[in-house]
Amino acid sequence: MSLFGVIWCKQSWNVLRSFRFLQLRWGSHFWWVSSHGRVRDSRGRVSLGSPRSGGYAGVNIRGEHYFVHRLVATTFIGPSSAERWQVNHIDRDRRNNRLANLEYVSPAENIRHSKLNCRTSMTRQGNAVAWRRLGENEWFRASTQAEAALTLGVSQSSLSRCCSGKSEQACGNGVTREIRWASQELQAGEMWKPAFLPGGTCPIPDLMVSNYGRIWSKSRRYSCGYTTCGSVTCHGYRVVKKGGKQMLVHRLVAATFLGHPDSPDLVVNHRDSDRANNHVQNLEYMTQSQNAIHSFRQGRVATGGGSKPVQARMTASAEPGPWLDFGTLQAASMHTGLSPFKINRLCQGHAVRDAHDARWEFRLREAEVLEGEEWRPVVLEGARVPRG
Repeated sequence: MSLFGVIWCKQSWNVLRSFRFLQLRWGSHFWWVSSHGRVRDSRGRVSLGSPRSGGYAGVNIRGEHYFVHRLVATTFIGPSSAERWQVNHIDRDRRNNRLANLEYVSPAENIRHSKLNCRTSMTRQGNAVAWRRLGENEWFRASTQAEAALTLGVSQSSLSRCCSGKSEQACGNGVTREIRWASQELQAGEMWKPAFLPGGTCPIPDLMVSNYGRIWSKSRRYSCGYTTCGSVTCHGYRVVKKGGKQMLVHRLVAATFLGHPDSPDLVVNHRDSDRANNHVQNLEYMTQSQNAIHSFRQGRVATGGGSKPVQARMTASAEPGPWLDFGTLQAASMHTGLSPFKINRLCQGHAVRDAHDARWEFRLREAEVLEGEEWRPVVLEGARVPRG
């Protein structure tokens, strides 16, 4: 390569390195986070983040994933310490990322906080675990897998393998133990019935559901079966598996205790917007549009990158109707009957092409100003979970 070629390559590399530095240095400055748990991206779109694993909300910044609750903590509380680096949700609602609901805690404090709250809310209780030393008869018990993992020095993945029957024992702190699901006592006022799915004519074999949102399943490994509240999906719902099929717990509870819906278009709504609270008193049937409006009014709709909050009103009569709020184009589509593509074009000012479209007027909804909300440039340093 000639001397000119070497100089050109070196200069090009320096320019590329400078551009990469500016991208890393200033790219996140176009992102803002609020004390109410909302984020504003580089295009000015405001959302609560997108649902991620474990029921948390997250966003992608410069190709990296961040949890919203950790962004709020690093931006408003400051950096974490070596001892207290986990961010705890005080009310245990992983979608409530308001500053007042967050605090730094140690891993042990986080587990103790979860355990205390499990005692007061049956619907939020985890799956109880029992264990005994290999060769001994006495069984011990923990109310959750997390508590058992901390006590025994065993990873939660090893516990899950034992409880699911994939393994019979696990070693922790130099001791080998048998581990299994623990039987759970009947709670006051709890009723059990054979489980149904909405629209199903026959009960699901070897599966029972309680009005408290718990599931009993027959198991080859345990002669008495086992009781569980279900595992949490990335969207915050609880699910159970039976016969190779995954079923939503809230749908099982609703169909079994509320009866089958009058229409197959109806969905099951959580009254308090806590998707893990599957007590029958917290469930009701409603249309998809009603469900979307309820979620938006509760502040629980996490609009992702492609979602657009819109407003719609009827214009068929002489006096236009009130503006209705929808968190997404899809929610507005389910309510009005127009496709999301059409609604998006009407929001952009395109002409109405047929009489059916003319019955509705649409506009993009500006981000609502919330009382007491403070916005700051996002702080990424320390926002990612430490790995070790």
